[in-house]
Amino acid sequence: MQIIIELNRLWYKKIKLIQIISFLAIITMLSCTTEKNARIQPWPQNPYYWQYKEEPLLLIGGSDDDNLFQWEKSALTKQLDLLESVGGNYIRNTMSSRDPGNIEPFLQLDNGLYDLDQWNPVYWDRFENLLELAYERDIIIQIEIWDPHDWYFYIDENGDDWGWTNRAFNPANNINFTYEESHLIPVIDWKTNASPELTMANPFFHTVYDEKDMDVVLHYQERFVEKVLEESVSYPNVLYCITNESGMDINWSLYWLDFVKNTASRLKKRVYVTEMLLYPTSELVAGHGFDFADISQTASGMRRPAGSNTGQGHFESVAAEVDRLSGNPVPVNSVKQYGGEIDWTRGPDEGVERIWRTIFGGQAGARFHRPPAGMGLNERVQANIKSLRMITDNFDLQKVQSHQKLGHLFLRREANDAYLMAEEGKVYAVFFPGTGGEVELDISALNGEVMVRRLNPNNAEWHDEKSFKGNSIVLTKPGESQWVVQITTR
Repeated sequence: MQIIIELNRLWYKKIKLIQIISFLAIITMLSCTTEKNARIQPWPQNPYYWQYKEEPLLLIGGSDDDNLFQWEKSALTKQLDLLESVGGNYIRNTMSSRDPGNIEPFLQLDNGLYDLDQWNPVYWDRFENLLELAYERDIIIQIEIWDPHDWYFYIDENGDDWGWTNRAFNPANNINFTYEESHLIPVIDWKTNASPELTMANPFFHTVYDEKDMDVVLHYQERFVEKVLEESVSYPNVLYCITNESGMDINWSLYWLDFVKNTASRLKKRVYVTEMLLYPTSELVAGHGFDFADISQTASGMRRPAGSNTGQGHFESVAAEVDRLSGNPVPVNSVKQYGGEIDWTRGPDEGVERIWRTIFGGQAGARFHRPPAGMGLNERVQANIKSLRMITDNFDLQKVQSHQKLGHLFLRREANDAYLMAEEGKVYAVFFPGTGGEVELDISALNGEVMVRRLNPNNAEWHDEKSFKGNSIVLTKPGESQWVVQITTR
């Protein structure tokens, strides 16, 4: 009898152990599912937009630098707090080391040379600071792994060279390989090689080709990219871009796309990757397997038709790239929108208008570029980010439509007069550029009395709310510069 009792006890313990193991397995599975869904990823209900923590979101940002992780923690915290306070949630971070005061990812020895087999802990601690601070504030980071500006002759305003001649990868500056072993060269003169393909002048970007016999350099490039992934991939608020303004052969981009994906897979994470070409094209998604598009260079005039980066031409460039993805919708970002003190950027007014046209053209994210090619996070940018939230928070991202799908509702409009974004039959927003004129809009779908409010995006203040009843409405700007009109059911 005692033997039977003991057997029953053992059986009971076995059943309980199985139940506990099963319970833990379910908890682990649910935890993994929750973690997977919490990551930033295309929103299934409308894959033109992102979701984060299982909620749809629109990415709007601005920052005063392209490699914020290099900042001291106190300054970085202040910048991110400011961005968060005005409704911003999107920053760019190049893994760059070319600016005064920046540090390299590799350890510098007492003799001044770098050892590429040893990491610089300060560099990676700074990177961790950015990842952690942005995560705490629900700010999405678009990490750019390679910035070609780091890899050629680069002189700052003080005449100091912060380019290739000072990089740790330059054989003159490390103990790991010579020029002869690496097939790298001492100097890359940007002025001599200034062209959209300038980066191809540096053999640093030839490593992915077997015939170049540059495995010794590729080994350390891979080691660096692997480290970037190992440090960042556990954070759910991270997107990846291979190169800034790539002018290289597409095989460079594809090599690193595969490497990033495979590294993430080894780390048991799903990542979303894009590439930014000098010639913007969303075809990278359908043609080469990238997860989303970045078309920042629609704002650049480099080797593009005249007028394609300003006014109506800029909008048409954006719309064409977004619409090209209609058969396979994915988010389209512009992590840098130009418009600052430099002449070729066409000034701050154009910078503001590009951001609004980008969002009204159906893009999932846009960020004001750093000075001097952009406005960074100055007071005008802060007001415009606030204003964009004041307008777009009224839209259901599953139902909202872009200007190119609703442009027929303008009964009267000239080129670049105004742009429309709407959840038809519920809420309409009309953006007027500084040169915008009078327009007439069909609002018959609102079917009754409506409320009309005007917003000054440069100070984020509403003006003169009025009621209106009719099938169409004539809209004009109440003043100079940019304005937004919102029309809602009463």
